[in-house]
Amino acid sequence: LTEQFLFICVSIIVIVIISLGMVLPKTLLPVYEENLYNYLNQSLNLLEKPENNRVDSEVAYIYIDGDKNILVSSNLSDVVNIKDVKVIINKINNDEGKFMVGKKVYYYYTNESNGMRKIAITTNSYINSMKKEILKIILIVVGITFIIISLLVLIWSNSLVNRIKKLKDKVDNINNDDYDHKMIYDYDDELYTLEVAIENMRVYLKEQEAYKNQMYQNISHDFKTPITVMKSYIEAMEDGIEIHEP
Repeated sequence: LTEQFLFICVSIIVIVIISLGMVLPKTLLPVYEENLYNYLNQSLNLLEKPENNRVDSEVAYIYIDGDKNILVSSNLSDVVNIKDVKVIINKINNDEGKFMVGKKVYYYYTNESNGMRKIAITTNSYINSMKKEILKIILIVVGITFIIISLLVLIWSNSLVNRIKKLKDKVDNINNDDYDHKMIYDYDDELYTLEVAIENMRVYLKEQEAYKNQMYQNISHDFKTPITVMKSYIEAMEDGIEIHEP
């Protein structure tokens, strides 16, 4: 019984981990993306020009002035796996959004000021790292929860098994008058109801046994009197004694 409870707990925990691991990251994806767009926007406001000594290694920048001149940060080719800058610009159609190159997703944010269009681009590494952190937190929380629940289930199942064993002992000794048949439990539940039923059955069987013994005694007494009389007649006849009826 304890093993069955533990198996059920483990199954529930596994289902919870799989469900949260699949559902929660997708549910929180819009929040991650909103935070990433805010980060890109702030980086654009702080960086006037994509100078090498001020470039974030995880964010690349593209600046387009009024004469269509393009200035890029030195890490653009490292961040975005596209060598032609115009191909990147053609993929950027909104103020913020994302595009995919191969199997990798890139996020961008744009703004315009003083006749210059500024674009910040980064990979989805931030979102992936956030997903891993969330999954890590989920595993820790679920793990602690599993340990606590397992301990509670073990304590409860052991108590339940012991109560069932005591009821089995009562059933095995139901005809043993030397066995202590006092009630084990003092609170009302299904096992208490079962114990009451067992005790009622024991009392009923004992009463039936007493009734049966009394019936045998009565039958024996009823048969004993005429048999004794008949035996007396037979002995008298064998002794040659005549018995006159009144």
